[in-house]
Amino acid sequence: MKKIYTALVALGLAIGADAQIPTNGLIHHFHFDGNLSNEVSSATPLVSDSLDYCFDTRVNNLPPAYTKDRKGRDNKAYLLLSIEKSILTTCGGSPKPATTFISNSLKTRDSIALGSGDRAIAFWAKMPKVTSSKIFRFHRINTGLAPKSAFGLDIKNDNPSNITAYTWGGGSNDYVFNTPLDTNWHFFLITVENSILYMNIDKTLIGYTSVSGLNTSTGQLFLGQFFKQDSVYIDNLMIYNRALTTNEVDVVYADSSIACVNPDVNATAQYTGVSISISNAARPTVVSIKDGDGVILQSDTITSGSGTGNVSFSNLAPNTFYYFTVTNADGCSTTSSFTTTNNPTGVNTLSSNTRVTLYPNPANNVLHISSDNVFEKIQITNIIGNIIKEETLSGTSINIAELQAGVYFAKLIDSKGAIATKKFIKQ
Repeated sequence: MKKIYTALVALGLAIGADAQIPTNGLIHHFHFDGNLSNEVSSATPLVSDSLDYCFDTRVNNLPPAYTKDRKGRDNKAYLLLSIEKSILTTCGGSPKPATTFISNSLKTRDSIALGSGDRAIAFWAKMPKVTSSKIFRFHRINTGLAPKSAFGLDIKNDNPSNITAYTWGGGSNDYVFNTPLDTNWHFFLITVENSILYMNIDKTLIGYTSVSGLNTSTGQLFLGQFFKQDSVYIDNLMIYNRALTTNEVDVVYADSSIACVNPDVNATAQYTGVSISISNAARPTVVSIKDGDGVILQSDTITSGSGTGNVSFSNLAPNTFYYFTVTNADGCSTTSSFTTTNNPTGVNTLSSNTRVTLYPNPANNVLHISSDNVFEKIQITNIIGNIIKEETLSGTSINIAELQAGVYFAKLIDSKGAIATKKFIKQ
């Protein structure tokens, strides 16, 4: 287990934008993106399991309750909640209270034959009140459970800081992990490996315990509680029939199965302004103009449209280099640059027919400039607009050995003030 979880108490590895959720051993995956579909081929979706206060008494299915996810996107997470209902009937021969609760819990139709084997359950969740909630559970529908034939995760109402992973049936076997918990979104990972149960929150191992004898071979998956509970927001639930490696946990945590589609942008500079066209940008889209020091000068938010639009900025300085960043609703962003013109009527940029190439790219020590034009000055800035190097050109190359590895922009200026901006990578 050390090879998998020792590193969970430290920072995770950096995950590339193209990393994919591991699929080996993945038996259920629910994104809750406006539906209850299961993204694992041949696996069944979740269905409503609405119950009233009386155990196992089904009621009319409550409508799905989709809500904002941890990135603030509408209808991208699910809200497990309880709804009060006035009722004047009896339950099992006993009078029911005048007000009872119906919970819009969910379940899968198919069984989850995990037995006593290894498993990993990963998901994002938040509890607005941080009080009593049942988040998930595996168990049989029929009564008379055998010992340790149920398995799940609770937030105990006796102490808001008590998170309880439990196995029960024929007697309770609760495993309580005391940890501070607030009302924000958190990443939960519950793993069973070699009969040891590990509890992780936000990739930090908070405790472990032996669960020898666990057997959930004929159970079903349930989300939510039979009766009164406090609301639980849940998102991106993944269930594996094996433990995950540290690198895999990093990928799941980063939620890179939802690929980041960066907005496409194009800037047309004017004398003291710029017009920026944008596509592939989920609304709302935030556009920010930054100076050479990376300070945000102006910003605007596009709330309407279906991904394509335009935004304009004015009151900028003429003949000045600016950066701009476009960030969409998924948190994906594109950074680019433009230079305002040096006169009110003419465009102070090189002709589109002028060839400008920087090589080698990536470069180590020397960056060469190949162009039909002769440049007199070069200004090198980093990705946030800070000027790193500036000098007059005496030839067609510049020494960049002192630059740290990273992405840079080279702003090339000719004798007439025309500007070409090119991006290069320093190895």
